[in-house]
Amino acid sequence: LQLGALGVVLMALAYVSLLWRSWFFAVDRPRWDLEAARPFSPLTLLPSLFTIVLLVQGLSESTPIMLWGWMLLVLLSFKLKSVP
Repeated sequence: LQLGALGVVLMALAYVSLLWRSWFFAVDRPRWDLEAARPFSPLTLLPSLFTIVLLVQGLSESTPIMLWGWMLLVLLSFKLKSVP
């Protein structure tokens, strides 16, 4: 109720965008050079798991999404965007 309809839509778009980006970060092989046979890393699942936990916890109360969840969303979004 604090955000209004437009705020809820913008927050939903931000979280869906982060979840989309973190999913493809987790399922794509790491590419630092021309070698395409690099193994998958289990650590790439952490952004997806953090986002899902944040959204599930946000269904019960809005505090995580509005306070530290916003910081986590921005931090993960910029980190996933800057990874090669």
